[in-house]
Amino acid sequence: MNKHNTLKLKILSFVLIIMVVFLHSYSISSTNSFSEKLATRGYNSFLQHFLSEEITRIAVPLFFLISGFLFFFNLKGTKEEFLAKFKKRAKSLLVPYLFWSSIWILIYFCFQAFPQTQAFFAGKPVRNFTILEFLNTLFINPIPFQLWFLRDLIILVLISPLLYLLIKYFKYFPFLLLLFGWYLNVNYYFIVNEALLFFTAGATISLVKNKILELNFSPKHTVFIFLWLAIALVNSILYYMIFENAEVRNILHKTGILVGIIAIWILYDFLKKKNVESDQVSEIYSFSFFIFVFHLPLITFVKKILFKFGNSELISFSIYLIAPIIVILISIFIGYLLKKFTRPFYEIITGGR
Repeated sequence: MNKHNTLKLKILSFVLIIMVVFLHSYSISSTNSFSEKLATRGYNSFLQHFLSEEITRIAVPLFFLISGFLFFFNLKGTKEEFLAKFKKRAKSLLVPYLFWSSIWILIYFCFQAFPQTQAFFAGKPVRNFTILEFLNTLFINPIPFQLWFLRDLIILVLISPLLYLLIKYFKYFPFLLLLFGWYLNVNYYFIVNEALLFFTAGATISLVKNKILELNFSPKHTVFIFLWLAIALVNSILYYMIFENAEVRNILHKTGILVGIIAIWILYDFLKKKNVESDQVSEIYSFSFFIFVFHLPLITFVKKILFKFGNSELISFSIYLIAPIIVILISIFIGYLLKKFTRPFYEIITGGR
């Protein structure tokens, strides 16, 4: 992979992390009931849905796609290659997963013990966990729920030899089959269907069509950007109108994700002239993973504090915009300090990133 595409993936990953933080800043209770009064739905509800439930929803699928592409890039399918990748991913995925899951169990255990801080650490007290509940929280459903991404990525790495064989012999068919299942909301139980689909998509591009990264986009391709925004806008309007046909909204939403992935890939090429690849800003991109693992539950705490000032429509939307910025800045600051003064420790908890 050439230097431009390597940096492109790094910068896009940072942008996607920012989108994930805004996604998790969403603070509107969703409902499809016609009994809900429209008076409670204003610009705050509409804009939060448009941004967090439509626009930023491309972030996680694109992360899985990039992960699948990088995992299978130049892979020949030998036993030695897979063993080397398993070892590398144990360091970059499993170790950070267990650390951040464990540290938040400890944090909750400590702060739930004090009446002054209990309100910020809701849920069943950790001290009352059974053995099974503790193991489930540590390994399956961690307190910082964004770790489900790492959990599913670990599963995908484990089944990667099977995916390799399926793609090698059946080319695009596994992806198309999973795409059909994704639209139908098929539940695979052991893994999120979105994770399996887009990791497989990335693997398919890497193994079958990796030259796609070299495509040059012309101004006419900006139609994908406008189409993405149009789909997101239409689905947000349907949400605002409490449109009850879930199938239509599901098709629009998922089509918007597919178009959005293409759109943001093209958008980068049009913005690269704006010094996004300059050395002056490149250092900040290295904190993508730390922001990812650190922003939750932190953003929940920040929002709870800010909502002490009120809960009007203006305040709610302001908090939606301000809380992610505060969390991102705090994350980068703490990440910078850890990286500067405890670099070996920082590399362990971020998987060597």
